[in-house]
Order: sequence, then structure tokens, then C-alpha cells
Amino acid sequence: MKAYVRIIAYLFLLLPLGVYAGTKITERHEIVFEEIPRPAHIWVYDFAATPADVPTESALAGQHSDHDTPQNPEKIAAGRKLGTDIASDLVKDIRAMGMPANREDQTADQLPCHQGFPRFHGHRQ
Repeated sequence: MKAYVRIIAYLFLLLPLGVYAGTKITERHEIVFEEIPRPAHIWVYDFAATPADVPTESALAGQHSDHDTPQNPEKIAAGRKLGTDIASDLVKDIRAMGMPANREDQTADQLPCHQGFPRFHGHRQ
């Protein structure tokens, strides 16, 4: 029994060495050679907390698994708040890169200035 404990202890001691092992890139293929144009504006939606929050036009719509215990209202509210917080943080990060970004609210789709722009939706499982 003590031998197993020693082996496990040694494995845990050696684990960081494997994690920090360097990676050497030997070959690189560039697909784009010119500068990629920056988007005029980036709209970030809140991340979905429930399958019902995923827009029907999304490729992720209907791609969820049912759980044994359904989410209660408190968990749904916490998930939606987390989705809002993640979207807000993402907007800050995009702006820090020098690109214009805003959080998209669900009613903004009706505005003429938003039509014809690509949409990016977040989803977490």
C-alpha cells in the first residue's frame, strides 16, 4: 500500500514537468498574407443560460442535452446574469484591442442600422 502512495506522490511531482514542457513549431502555413480588415462594429449578445435562450436561427438551436433535474428559477437567473457579465467583459476586452464593440440587446434587431450585419451569439452548456 505504501508503494502505491509513493508512486502516486512521484507522479504528482512529475506532472508539472510535463505540463511546462516546451513546444517547438517546425512548420507553419500562412493562409492570409495581407492585413485582414477590421470590422466596422462588433455586437456581442448575452450568453444563453437555457436552451430556450438560444435564438432559433442559431446553429446551436436544439443542440442540447436534457438533464435529470431541470434548472430552478434561481439557477436560470444566475445563469442569465453570468451570461450578461461574460458579454460585458468580452465587450471590454474587444474595446481594449482598439475595436468598437457594444452589447446587443434583443430589441436592437428591429433598428435599421443593425440589419445586414453578422450576428455572433454565445452559448454555454
